Amino acid sequence: MGLSAAFHLRRADPSLAVTVLERARIGSAASGASAAGVRVMGRDPAERRLALESLGRWPGLDRELEGKTGYQRGGGLRVALDDKTWEATPGWVAEQRADGVPLEVADAATARRLAPGIAPACLGGVYAPSTARPGPWPPSRPSPRPGDGSERAWKRAWARRS
Repeated sequence: MGLSAAFHLRRADPSLAVTVLERARIGSAASGASAAGVRVMGRDPAERRLALESLGRWPGLDRELEGKTGYQRGGGLRVALDDKTWEATPGWVAEQRADGVPLEVADAATARRLAPGIAPACLGGVYAPSTARPGPWPPSRPSPRPGDGSERAWKRAWARRS
């Protein structure tokens, strides 16, 4: 989130001097790592609106950032391996759907079609077609914009990563 905040601050006001702080070096922790998932399913209710907004933005980020993010939407499946979890599934899905999260209940056969080789104990699951992942880091480097200072920042950031 820090890099995104810095990017948007700088875009809103190019005269701002924006500094991104990292524990060790740029790209070594939160500024260069990801859990590699873009999802809304299973998020805390307080996070859902932001996560839905994020899902809507990812498809256009290559253009906005002038680089390749490697974003691929492939869906996500959460499986129920016991009766208690499977019985709770309709309520869990209804709560999230009420907040606009696109989810589908998948019976055991559908779960097996979505994830061949899944555990034999799978009773079914919840499928989120919107779940996606970004590509590996580092993404393609955006082109610096002449005169905006980004040339120097990119050179410093990428030199430190090497």
